Amino acid sequence: MVVRELMPTAEAVSVVHSREQRIGISISIVKTKLGMLGDGAVLYRRPVARLKALPSDFVVRELSLLYNDGKPLELEELPSAEDSSAKRNAPRSKRSHTAELATEAPSHTLSEEVLEELESRFSSFLTTEELKTFMESLRGGADTLTIRSTLTKAQRTQIHHSVRELLGGLFVSRAEGDLLVISKATESTKRADERRLNPLSKQRFLHFTLYKENMDGNLALREVASYIKTPLRSILFSGTKDKRAVTLQRVAVRGLSPDRLSGLNNRSFGMGRKLKVCGFKMMDIGLRLGDAVGNQFLVVLRLMPGDEEIGADALRVVEDIVRREGVVNYFGTQRFGTTEVLTSDVGIELLSGNFEQALQLVFRSKSFVEPKMIPVKEAVERGSFEEALKLVPYYCFQERDMLEHLVRFPNDFLGSFSRISRTMAMMYFHAVQSLIWNQMASKRLAFSLEPQVGDLVLKCVHTQLLKCLRELGSFEEVDHLMDNEMQHKDEGLPEVVQLSDEDLASGIFRLHHVLLTVPGPDEHLLYPGVEVCNRKAYIATLHETGAEDLMNGSNSLVKSFHFHGAYRRLVVRPKDFKMRLHGPTVVDEPIVPTDLEVLSGHREVMSTGTRNIPHEGGSAPSMCQCILVEFSLPPGSYATCVLRELCDCCTEGHHDRASPVAGNAVGHTQDVSPVEACVAQF
Repeated sequence: MVVRELMPTAEAVSVVHSREQRIGISISIVKTKLGMLGDGAVLYRRPVARLKALPSDFVVRELSLLYNDGKPLELEELPSAEDSSAKRNAPRSKRSHTAELATEAPSHTLSEEVLEELESRFSSFLTTEELKTFMESLRGGADTLTIRSTLTKAQRTQIHHSVRELLGGLFVSRAEGDLLVISKATESTKRADERRLNPLSKQRFLHFTLYKENMDGNLALREVASYIKTPLRSILFSGTKDKRAVTLQRVAVRGLSPDRLSGLNNRSFGMGRKLKVCGFKMMDIGLRLGDAVGNQFLVVLRLMPGDEEIGADALRVVEDIVRREGVVNYFGTQRFGTTEVLTSDVGIELLSGNFEQALQLVFRSKSFVEPKMIPVKEAVERGSFEEALKLVPYYCFQERDMLEHLVRFPNDFLGSFSRISRTMAMMYFHAVQSLIWNQMASKRLAFSLEPQVGDLVLKCVHTQLLKCLRELGSFEEVDHLMDNEMQHKDEGLPEVVQLSDEDLASGIFRLHHVLLTVPGPDEHLLYPGVEVCNRKAYIATLHETGAEDLMNGSNSLVKSFHFHGAYRRLVVRPKDFKMRLHGPTVVDEPIVPTDLEVLSGHREVMSTGTRNIPHEGGSAPSMCQCILVEFSLPPGSYATCVLRELCDCCTEGHHDRASPVAGNAVGHTQDVSPVEACVAQF
């Protein structure tokens, strides 16, 4: 049975579409393919759906080759503070009897047994007179003792070892020139001694699974950093995750033990927010952005109550198109922020040299989501930076840093951007690159949904497909080659080739093999040979946008903010893509149980029907049909690019007040801070 799309009303989707149009998104492969099926098809009514009505409606599981063989992460048994306490209280077989006595003794005294052992050890390399003076001072409660005898390196090592073993917790030793000083320990000197004995650079990494519900990614990492008393920059991860969602990802911290972290599972983080850690594993390496091999998504799309139900047959046809053809690999709306001021707007002003206008846009954007920033924005527009600094809320760290610079240097607007982290500043230029890529992708796909002469493909994919054709007379799937090659970004740009007439005549190349250039100043960056998206077309689009300096390698901004070009898949095929109908069900009834609920036994593995939920006024509750969508995407691809092919999503918890055009910012960085949004990979 074939299916044809029935267009939705413009009123229901105008907000979504206006946002997409601003960032260059206009092509839908599903819509185009359905339109080719002819008039004899069953109607597919493209639905309007609520997304993230509940955090459990959007589940993201990271795929990591460093854990669980790349399978989707799951919440495992939760270690608790009680478990850690039991381990700490267990007998320590390696501790000597004398060390036990020293530790258990009161902090102001030492047992005679410990003193006699210490005198016996020091007698071999101290003179009789110096040993006598040293022991009398120690028995007299001196705070600091100095050994002035000339000692070899081995003898110094023996003294350090004896102090740690016999006087551990009470005294610490250190070298000061030719002297060796033994002083009473303070918390500060204990930490310094520990760092010297066990430098952080030589310690292993603790990897663990971070599970969170309805919690901002930055906030979750700050909670972890605060609990273990370590700087936030020491928390390593592979990518950011959505706020209004249930997410699981791997995190790494150097020099951390499971005992120090497991107590986090007993803490609460506010109503509706949960944070858990599990799956501890010690490793010699940490994590970097992009290390994960992708993310698995389980999404609940809640159709509008009273809307016409979608048939299973129609859904199967749409599912088949996505599996076979893929979806446009657009940069999602969240790449550009969540207010009417796009992050690309700021980047364009910077590239155009309009640094003051770029600054004002930053404060204007912030005022949409933080009302207390409105008078700050107005002061900035008047050039009253001292007034603005007095008004800025204490928690607006980026804006405060920029204003502090402008108070000292009122005309150095570009310099104010250097006061924020380079990662944050790079976000504005990455957003411009993303905008241009989206526009060029739309032009390329409007031209044709088939491979064309001049399209770019990876050289390894090109070679492998032609080899299969020669040796087997057919071709095999090469998605794994693309995954591997596109992931090794640290090795520089991958080798690409342009398709020839002979390549197209072979019939083995598909649209999902094609790459499109992310523009940048790189000298060796190649562009397609297709007329609508060749280098000349890129330059023309940049000129229309006002960002022509994006490809100018001599631009000083390139050296300051380090933005570069890349290649990105034009189309991505979600792996293990599945769609199924659910309901009708009560509008806000939980459908997908969270891992925490399953682990605690509070809910069944999957709800299959509706429950009798009380409704205000005793009237029957509103009912709606739901579509459950499950799929996996490679790093840097957005769930938006899949979901927008299926329906028009109205996202819960978006900044509706902030922007009349704020649309379906959905994907692995939805509802995140700007610094999180910028780390989505090319």
